[in-house]
Amino acid sequence: LVWVQDEPANQGMWPYLALHLPADLTGGVLPTLVSRPEAAAPAVGTAGVHRAQQEEIIGQAFTRD
Repeated sequence: LVWVQDEPANQGMWPYLALHLPADLTGGVLPTLVSRPEAAAPAVGTAGVHRAQQEEIIGQAFTRD
């Protein structure tokens, strides 16, 4: 089970889900997170860095074992 979000790990829906997702919905397994690294700002501010992070997120989301 994988949770993928475009926001940094400490933003978006993930922090709430990690604390409140009922275990019976996931069989007791917390989803693996794929997201941008934790950051104080919601955007990196540089188009090149944004594209590189986006490619990494997509790659990780679709190449999970």
